[in-house]
Formats: sequence, C-alpha cells, structure tokens
Amino acid sequence: MHGQPQQPAFAWPAYAVAAPEPQFALEMQQAAVQPEFGQVAAEQDDQVRPAVSTSARRRMRRQRAADRKADTQASAPASEPPSPPSPSSSASCDATGHAGYAELAKALEEGGEAREAALDQLRGSVVQLTFDQQGCRLVQTAIQVADQTAVAELLAELRFHVQSAIASPHGNYVVQTIITALPTAMSNFVVQELLG
Repeated sequence: MHGQPQQPAFAWPAYAVAAPEPQFALEMQQAAVQPEFGQVAAEQDDQVRPAVSTSARRRMRRQRAADRKADTQASAPASEPPSPPSPSSSASCDATGHAGYAELAKALEEGGEAREAALDQLRGSVVQLTFDQQGCRLVQTAIQVADQTAVAELLAELRFHVQSAIASPHGNYVVQTIITALPTAMSNFVVQELLG
C-alpha cells in the first residue's frame, strides 16, 4: 500500500449527478409562478407556462376548430346549398299523403293504366318526394319500372338538385338508383352537375 494512491470508496459518474441550479434559475421559476404586482396580462402570457399534455393541446385545437366552424356557418348562411323543399308543398303529394304512398307503389309495380296514373300523380312532385323518407322509395320504384320516356320526364325535374339530393339522407338513394338502374346517356346529368 505504500506506492499506490488511495481510490475513493465510491464516486457517481458525472452524468448521473445533477448540477446545482444557479440561484437566478430558481428566481425565474418563482417569478413565472408568482407574477409581480402591476404586471399586465400580456406580460404574464410571455412568462414560462407549465407544460400542457398532448391530449389537452388536442382538445384545445378541436375546440378552436369547432368555434371557427360555428363562426363561419353563422356568418355565411347565404353560401349554403338551397334547402330541399318540404314534401307537403306539392299538390299531388298532399292529395295522397304518406298513407297513399303504398297505393302508389303498388300501382307502379302493377303496370298498365295503373302505372300511368301513378306516374301522372308523381309528375311535378319528384323533387319533393326525393327528399322525403317514403317518397324517395316511390321515386326509386318509378325509375326502375317505368319506360325510358316517362323516366326522362321525371328526371328532368331533378336537374339542378343533384348536389342537395346527395347530401340528403333520403335523396342520395334516388341518385344511386339513377346511376345504377339507368343507361349512362340518361344518368349523365348527375356527373355533369357534380363536376360543375
């Protein structure tokens, strides 16, 4: 033991030992927590804030986006698509009512003069029926069973209403039937309206 230097009993590695914090860092943290008397709100915002969790930031972003969306919808009601007409605004629909829809559907499927009479009742009210829960089924049945000239007359009423029909919970089924059941030459107006 005479020629060898003594080793310390145990020493922590330098990276494991926390460096002592300078006094000014501690004072800055206290100042951030306790703003000085007379500070304005803008100066308080510039100070260091406690960390916000990722989920809290996400919630705040979603809230800001919802607020912006509500503001834009409230300030621009004229830019919305035209609302679908109510089914009660048609004279031929008023005569039949929802109870008459089953009779019209049966007449459409029977064929002959009954079908022609049912198609006559549908003419002039196709747009209103397209946006109605039971009426959309009538229009779909008429598209599927009627001849092409009668269908062309019915579809002429739907022109310029395709985009609002697609957005409708009932009208979108009518648009699907037009695309799937009719030849491309007859359903081409749907694509043209969607393209603008």
